[in-house]
This record gives sequence, C-alpha cells and structure tokens, in this order.
Amino acid sequence: MTIEPEKISLPPEMSTDLFRIFQETLTNITRHAHASNVMISFVEDEDTYKLDVKDDGIGIDPAILENTSSLGLLGIRERALIWSGQVDIQSTEGGGTWLKIEFPKVNYDQ
Repeated sequence: MTIEPEKISLPPEMSTDLFRIFQETLTNITRHAHASNVMISFVEDEDTYKLDVKDDGIGIDPAILENTSSLGLLGIRERALIWSGQVDIQSTEGGGTWLKIEFPKVNYDQ
C-alpha cells in the first residue's frame, strides 16, 4: 500500500473517525474473516472521500449484517453517519466481504 498524505485533505476530526472505522474493519477481518488478502483503497475526488476494504475471507452471515446489536458494525455505521457517510457492506459466503464507505466532501469549517 502506498500512502501519499500530502494529496489528501481530510478535516482532522474526520481523520480520527475514519481511522477508527478502518481499525474496526481490520479487527473484524483478523478475528472473523480468515482472509489471506485484504485490498484497501482510499480516494479523494472533487466531491467525495471513498474508502473501500475488500477481503478474500469466508464472508459474513447476512443475519449478522442485519443485526443492529453487532457493536463493531454499529460503530462503523455511526461514525460514518456523523459525516453524512453511506456504508455499503457486500458479502458472499466463501467469497469475502467488501466494505464501501463514501463521505461527501463539504467545507466542515463553516
């Protein structure tokens, strides 16, 4: 993974929440996915910030994705919501999981 922080202009408060989302995602992959590979992408374009994390693990049971008491997933969703972010988690049994989060890029200083 190559990181070029000078090209990313996240508000400091958002960067903390994004780090926590990323941390929880990697923790879930380590504990549950039994993945061999994880692909990570973070892109800033004109209107949005996009985080994609995809693994080749065992996938997530759909019942767990729907379970609002799953604290890890709940925390991810709540942190994204703070910044008006949209969370999409796609998973297939034996086919891995793909977490996609998109945050609108607005002026948070106002």
